[in-house]
Amino acid sequence: MKEAVFYEAVIEESAEILEFEKILYTLFQRLRIDLFDTARFVADVIDTIHEMRGDGRAVSTAIHLGPKELKVRVTSDTSARQFVFSHTTPLGEEALAKLKEEIFMLSKSALIALMQNKEEMEKMLKEKLKRLNKELFDSAYYDALTALPNRAHFFDRLEETVSLKSRSKEKFSLMFIDLDGFKFVNDHYGHDAGDEVLKKVAERLKAVLRKHDFIARLGGDEFVAIISDFREKEELAIIARKIIEAIEEPIELAVRKSAEVSASVGIVVYPDDADDQETLLKYADTSMYEVKKRGKGDFVFFDRRMEAQEL
Repeated sequence: MKEAVFYEAVIEESAEILEFEKILYTLFQRLRIDLFDTARFVADVIDTIHEMRGDGRAVSTAIHLGPKELKVRVTSDTSARQFVFSHTTPLGEEALAKLKEEIFMLSKSALIALMQNKEEMEKMLKEKLKRLNKELFDSAYYDALTALPNRAHFFDRLEETVSLKSRSKEKFSLMFIDLDGFKFVNDHYGHDAGDEVLKKVAERLKAVLRKHDFIARLGGDEFVAIISDFREKEELAIIARKIIEAIEEPIELAVRKSAEVSASVGIVVYPDDADDQETLLKYADTSMYEVKKRGKGDFVFFDRRMEAQEL
């Protein structure tokens, strides 16, 4: 398959920008390109179209599709830009023809609807794109199994919290929570049972923590919590005890009556123990492993002597 002009359009109205955006999303979906990468690429193209239109000038667009690259060219009467995206989806002549027909029919049906009721069409496309943006955000920042914020979301929030607290001169705490006995559940009752345990633990963590606290699944059986608005360490100790007690309650499983896990919790305080993200997480992890050494199912605050023991 040689590179060829796949689709061309002249954009004169705002509603036509939405239609072109929809066509790009459909094309990327058929090429089986990751949704997150799609959103970033499409956003760059659409932002450029808006910029080139300026006071309402017409903009020409063209999509070129080759065996390994997809190119989008945007041209106005004063400038031109080209966007290139590599893909690995094999496309023979027959598959390309079917894809081209699908995009053409999508464009044609949308144009007819646009002519019949332009305002209604624009509203519909905006709502659909809004839903798509939410789906993109959820898939990028939330764990599919537990519905908790995921690793990426956690690191964004941690960076934001460090920045905020450095300006306000306030403290916050990071708790590293690791499940004890989870491997036993997985090995003896299967991964489905393990998933049940993780979902139940996530529910209990959300129930125990306050609304303004932040809880995320870091990966596997590891969770992290960002705790703000406290005065004394004893308040953190109370929260840690509540977490441990909630997790220790037997968990009903579909494959058997119940499973039991516990939690080891390592606690650090910003800026007393550390004032940067990497060190905070490292010390919270160190504290959690200190609990494991002492017998699990408990919590411990970071102590500088732990760092010396590691060395």
